[in-house]
Amino acid sequence: MTPEQMVGLALGCVAGGVVFLALLLLFSRRRNSDLQLDANLRDMEVRIEQLGGALRQAESTIRSLRETLEEASSSEMMLHNRPAANTERIGEIVRLSETGMDVLEIARRIDMPTGEVELVLNLHTRGKTGAARP
Repeated sequence: MTPEQMVGLALGCVAGGVVFLALLLLFSRRRNSDLQLDANLRDMEVRIEQLGGALRQAESTIRSLRETLEEASSSEMMLHNRPAANTERIGEIVRLSETGMDVLEIARRIDMPTGEVELVLNLHTRGKTGAARP
């Protein structure tokens, strides 16, 4: 083999090695990119699940607040429609509250829903402070 052929063969080997290393680097980068994409996807799935849980909790809270509002509205209407019949019960609620009894105890004692007891106490407090109605 002539020296020119040996140089050509050596250059060919070097070129082949460079191409091989370039392909290896490209594959390695692609593999790392794929792994990063997989990690990002798993992270997004976890976050989506967390958001779903937060949404379910918020919906439950909204339902509970609506029920409480409906109960309070119903109780307030009952109080305004029967003021004479409720005057004695309202006085008892206020008196028991002033002795330090909590809402749950008052509700049990006079057999009234806790929401209604809370409403009576809130209205009584509002009336004492002179706050305007919304």
